[in-house]
Amino acid sequence: MAFGALALRNNKTGWNNSATGLNALFNNINGNGNTANGSHALFKNTTGGNNTAIGLAALNDNTSGFLNTAIGSYAHFSSKYGVGNTSIGANALTYDSTGNDNTAIGFNSLYYNANSNFNIAIGNYSLYNHRKNHYNTAIGGYALYLDTSGTSNTAVGYGSLFENKNGIQNTAVGQGALYFSKANNNTAVGYGALSAITTGYQNIAIGSGSGTHPATPAIYNTISIGNDGFLNAFQNQAFIGNVSTAWIGGQVNWSTFSDSRIKTAVAEDVKGLDFITRLRPVSYYKNFAAITDITGNKETENFPGKYDGEQIKYSGFIAQEVENAAKQSNYNFSGLHIPKSRFDLYSLSYAEFVVPLVKAVQEQQAMIKSQQKIMEEQQKKLELFEKRLDALDLKNK
Repeated sequence: MAFGALALRNNKTGWNNSATGLNALFNNINGNGNTANGSHALFKNTTGGNNTAIGLAALNDNTSGFLNTAIGSYAHFSSKYGVGNTSIGANALTYDSTGNDNTAIGFNSLYYNANSNFNIAIGNYSLYNHRKNHYNTAIGGYALYLDTSGTSNTAVGYGSLFENKNGIQNTAVGQGALYFSKANNNTAVGYGALSAITTGYQNIAIGSGSGTHPATPAIYNTISIGNDGFLNAFQNQAFIGNVSTAWIGGQVNWSTFSDSRIKTAVAEDVKGLDFITRLRPVSYYKNFAAITDITGNKETENFPGKYDGEQIKYSGFIAQEVENAAKQSNYNFSGLHIPKSRFDLYSLSYAEFVVPLVKAVQEQQAMIKSQQKIMEEQQKKLELFEKRLDALDLKNK
């Protein structure tokens, strides 16, 4: 069935085709089951079958591709041999020629895709610059916009993974998540999560505004959960909570690996009393504004309970004093974290104090035993002396 000037003009043995519009299915020879609705829709198709093209020049260059659906002006315009592609929206998949099993929904989505497969772009300009490689999913306007050759990326949200070009295996969920990222294996969930990362990799962030510090865009292997306003500024660290977080816990105690098979250079050089007696236990309050100022972060938006943590009277140590105590006792104390950048804070792991405390108790116990032994010896000498006195008294009588 043909309606329009030169529609199905060269058809010979093709059957079950429908062409509506100027030059629609013009070159079809023996392709079957095609539907072309629009001027130049499926214009160059010769042997391709079961294609649907609706819109000006939709699937214009397709020759032998099949099972493609293109709806919109110039949708999948350059396709030649592609199979199983779906493009909905003006210019969707426009330049794709041989790609298979791609889905593009939205104006200019997957616009430059060339010969890659199994990509999904939903939203205007999503995966706009993508040219090669496979298995990407972009949902949202401008999601993965600059990507050219990335693989296995997932971007959900307006502008998510916007500047990724050839990074692989990234996941971004939320508007602007991983916006500037160009690296691999990052995971960001939440509005603007990990938006400051550029070349950093193996980072995880969960929560609106969570992630790493803008001044450290290349750090790696961090975990950031709900840390907006208290951003991670050094690699191999995990941040949970922001400056207002007042309690972190669970049903059971936190555990760390302590298997003898993974420990090397084991030595009994832990400092006890020499270190512990130099510590100064104090009570104190926290100043949230000072934390924000030192770390160079922005304050979170106000919410009820934001400053409740400033009203809590804590007990503990001053990290700089612990540092001095460790130096004076020549002790490399693992419970002290010294800032690695100008945006980092001193911190203490109070669980680590158990080890030198145990050592101090052991040293005290040894001292007590030594003193007890001395006292026992003195007691024996005293008893012997008293016996001799008693013997002299009897002799004198």
